[in-house]
Amino acid sequence: QATSDDTPVAITIAQQRLLGRITGGNITALTAAQIRTLLVLAESDSVKFVDVDATELSNKSGALKIQPDVQGNVELFGDTDVGDDDNGMEFHVHRRAVERDDTLFFRISKFGDSQINASKKMSFTTIGGTDFEISGLYPCSFFSNSTTSGRNALVTVYGYITAAGGKKYASFQVDDTTDKFILDREDTNILGFKVNFPLEVNGGVQIGTDAVAASAAKVGTVRYRSDANNSWMEMVMQTGAATYAWVVIKTNNW
Repeated sequence: QATSDDTPVAITIAQQRLLGRITGGNITALTAAQIRTLLVLAESDSVKFVDVDATELSNKSGALKIQPDVQGNVELFGDTDVGDDDNGMEFHVHRRAVERDDTLFFRISKFGDSQINASKKMSFTTIGGTDFEISGLYPCSFFSNSTTSGRNALVTVYGYITAAGGKKYASFQVDDTTDKFILDREDTNILGFKVNFPLEVNGGVQIGTDAVAASAAKVGTVRYRSDANNSWMEMVMQTGAATYAWVVIKTNNW
């Protein structure tokens, strides 16, 4: 029951809901056509916006379209300031199921950076490839906010290896145990790391103790060896028409 003038009310008659507005002592009910005209602003410049005070907006069937006639952008949270120490409001996308509920949300943080967060992993799947374009004026960083003691992220890159009959990965990580940047592989099905252009190293190069047998694929490989009173370097060289061996190229005795 309305107790003052100009108060919106809904009147239900024979299970058909009508919109009405108290004006003085009269009630004016809008027809369904008038309601549709008002809400979609059909060729009318008299109504510039519709203010909906509701916690839920849904349609009866099909997709819910926003700005389908591309006459303007969709603006979210654009008219009111938040606190200086507050994150911006968030746009949530939910996937609910018996097995698990997941959420993806977008926001601008209190530091001014745009954030996309997900309750599970995030995948970028495109037909033409994925291009991460970063302005040349600014650095591109990974894990700068999430890395803490004992939480150095491992980055893995997968590829199919025919000889292995499946996919294998190589990985890289800033390692907190050795304090080094580590390049690693899942297993020996990934034969090595190849550089197809000149490599300049500003610093020393530490050679490991490679134990793999000499072969054509290993030609040019260098390794370091030592025993009780000797240390030496060896290189895989071709020693015959189809033979290969580790050949000593430098020896140190003490």
